Amino acid sequence: MLFRSDPSLETRGAFSNDKLQGLYNSLTVQGDISLIEAFKVGSTIEDLDIFDLDEFGLKVVQEDIFLVFENLTCGSRNHMRAFNKQLVKNNA
Repeated sequence: MLFRSDPSLETRGAFSNDKLQGLYNSLTVQGDISLIEAFKVGSTIEDLDIFDLDEFGLKVVQEDIFLVFENLTCGSRNHMRAFNKQLVKNNA
């Protein structure tokens, strides 16, 4: 889900990109259903972040920026493991 410019608008939860807006809308509705669904949403968001970071990483030539992307990816994987651990703990 690569973006060329910041798609966020001044209003919280509003985006100029229709695909991002739809994703935000559907994930917030899903996350409001239950704690289990919120864990699933968290895991989904981290998965999307990892995908985006991998895509951006293919275009980066500066080693220091690539390292930042690797560190962010590592953080997202840690978060995903934490969400998945909660899903397992709650028999989801």
